[in-house]
Amino acid sequence: MKKNSTMNSEREESFLKLGSKGAAGILLYLDEHGATQHKEFDLLVSRFTLNTRLRQLLKFGLITHHLTRKGAKKEWYEITNTGRKVVEHLKPLSEIYPLPKIEKINRKEEVT
Repeated sequence: MKKNSTMNSEREESFLKLGSKGAAGILLYLDEHGATQHKEFDLLVSRFTLNTRLRQLLKFGLITHHLTRKGAKKEWYEITNTGRKVVEHLKPLSEIYPLPKIEKINRKEEVT
């Protein structure tokens, strides 16, 4: 019984984190723009908050982090299928309660 209670509290915690500043915006941004490098997020949140939200979204399996060292180091984030399912529910909610707009900043090179 305790294990089930722990799982429920973890689910509640993860749901509440989606409402945290920047978390929903990151998911919506990745869904719209695809692969994104860390420096490309312009979320109107501090870098500390951005890093915290990225770690949380990674932990919950809503985004993935990729790193390659072929030639120059490349690092980027992408939304997962689970993250896309969450976005399907966030979009109607964002029509009722608008989320801050996230702007894309100079994407000098496309991530492949």
